[in-house]
Amino acid sequence: MDSLTFLPNSPTLMNAGTGNRGSLSACFVLPVEDSMEGITRASHDMAMVQKFGGGTGFSLSGIRPRGSSITSTHGVACGPVAVLRYLSATSTLVTQGGKRDGANMAVLRVDHPDILDFIHCKDDGKGIHNFNISVGLTNSFLNARDKGCRCESEHEGCFPLTFNGETVRMSCAKDIWDELVASAHL
Repeated sequence: MDSLTFLPNSPTLMNAGTGNRGSLSACFVLPVEDSMEGITRASHDMAMVQKFGGGTGFSLSGIRPRGSSITSTHGVACGPVAVLRYLSATSTLVTQGGKRDGANMAVLRVDHPDILDFIHCKDDGKGIHNFNISVGLTNSFLNARDKGCRCESEHEGCFPLTFNGETVRMSCAKDIWDELVASAHL
């Protein structure tokens, strides 16, 4: 470490040997179940991890699409972007180990019906802070993108947006790709 040929992660640098209860681990992947209890548990667990200096990551692919029916309450689902906004709001309340803002990662699979909303969820610069977002690409998506889109005729290049194994709608893979690339360069 003295010669800078090796440096540990930030939590180790900030917390080791200080006598505080800070974490020496940097990254924690936390589950987010598709229920009110699961979402609030993820928010609580994120706050506790960040309180002691760790960062968190979430896959939101298991969260039902916005507008989906919720049978237990006869309501409609808020979708993964609203869950991301909720997690982001929690993160703004906590500093990692009392020293810096929380660091987070959210991932959504490219075949989720809310993928375009997710790709553009940070475009306005409001509401989602301290989160990097990533799209989980699949081979089937890349193959559809490479075929080009002729959605009006043969469905070549069309790509199914699915949830729980059911196709919600078809979308042009190239259009999704173009939106992803354009948003990454904003």
